Amino acid sequence: MSSFVTVVPAFSNIFQRTVLIRLLLPLCLLLGAVHAHAQLDNGSITGTARDVSGAVIAGASVTIRNVATGVTTTLTTNQDGVYQALALIPGTYEVEVASPGFGTSKQTGVEVHVKTRAQVDFELKAGSQNDTVEVSAEVLGLQTQSADVGNVVSTTQINDLPLNARRYADLALLEPWQCMGVRPQQRLRRQ
Repeated sequence: MSSFVTVVPAFSNIFQRTVLIRLLLPLCLLLGAVHAHAQLDNGSITGTARDVSGAVIAGASVTIRNVATGVTTTLTTNQDGVYQALALIPGTYEVEVASPGFGTSKQTGVEVHVKTRAQVDFELKAGSQNDTVEVSAEVLGLQTQSADVGNVVSTTQINDLPLNARRYADLALLEPWQCMGVRPQQRLRRQ
């Protein structure tokens, strides 16, 4: 009878471990997926639609088109006149904003790179939607919306650089503060 008593707690202990593992494993996978979000290779476009007086235009239709692929994303500005197109593949885009009672405004040549957020603001003039204002300009490279850092390495750089064993991870060494494993704080102290 005493051997039966010792077997039951052992069985109970194994059952508890199995239940614990089955509960913790999905939790660990979920937390790992949250950290994997930082590894995405995309960018975004954001901006504000305003009228000539500076008042925001809520409910304006925003159309973002990838020039190379022709993929179109359609958004609507929120009550603050702000729109955000997230998870865009790197490339050149055209952004067009239209709203009833206002003309249409379009900006071409908007460059989206890995982990960048292009700011494209619009000022719509009162008029019919048949009136279109097209702006061709390059968006400035200064990004103020987030502290994400990314860079695009061109095909020419990849082909011309002497990469040891053709490891693509060595291309990260082209970024500032990446050489020889020195952190920015350490480099500043040495100067």
